Amino acid sequence: EHDTPALLNNYLQKYNAKPGWDFFTGRVEDVTQVMKAFNAHVSDKMGHRPLIFLHAPHEKKWVRLDGLMSGEELLAQYRMLKRQALQIRHNPG
Repeated sequence: EHDTPALLNNYLQKYNAKPGWDFFTGRVEDVTQVMKAFNAHVSDKMGHRPLIFLHAPHEKKWVRLDGLMSGEELLAQYRMLKRQALQIRHNPG
C-alpha cells in the first residue's frame, strides 16, 4: 500500500544493498496471499510481530525467525543456515 517499487528501490540504493537482496511489494490482496502462505498474516498491521525469513543460497529451505534479535544474532543464524546447506550439498542423502 505504501511501499511502492520506486520507494523500495530507493531504500536499496540508500543502504547500498548487495546483489541478492529483494523486497516484496504488490497489491494488498497479493501481499495478503503471500503472508498467509508464510503463516505471517495478521489482520491488524499495527499488531504484527517481528518476523524474519532466511533463505540459504541455492537451497529450497527457509528458516523462520520469530522475535527481535541483534544484528549479531541474525548473522549467526544465517551462518548456521549456510553451513547446514553446504553440509547437505556435500553429503546428500
